[in-house]
Amino acid sequence: MGFFDKAIAQAQQLAEKAAEKTQEGVKAGQDKLEQAQAKRTADAALRDLGAALYLERTGRGSAETAAAVASISAQLAQHEAEHGPIELRPAGASPADEGPAVPPTTPPAPVAPTSPSEPVPPPVPPAPAAGFSLDDL
Repeated sequence: MGFFDKAIAQAQQLAEKAAEKTQEGVKAGQDKLEQAQAKRTADAALRDLGAALYLERTGRGSAETAAAVASISAQLAQHEAEHGPIELRPAGASPADEGPAVPPTTPPAPVAPTSPSEPVPPPVPPAPAAGFSLDDL
């Protein structure tokens, strides 16, 4: 095999590897899309279930509402069987909301004056917890 033949063989191998990586990337993208669609389906079912239960609890439900609760509950059970447990969190919550990102700090204790003529410094106000800007200063 000559130099040119070896170069062509290496180019073909690289092309095959690139095609494999491309297919892996496409599959990963499809999987992520399917997960997002499954989450949207579960979210819609949970919303409908919550609305139906709210109607029942407030005395505005009917036999149709009770049937809807049973049907939606069955749909959610089927969804969990296919896609695994549904991640449940209160509206607006995120994983970061589970605990403080920055531990609370206490202001330092005021330093006692070393001489009677030295004034006492004013206490340091506590730092705001979060959600502040330079306009707050």
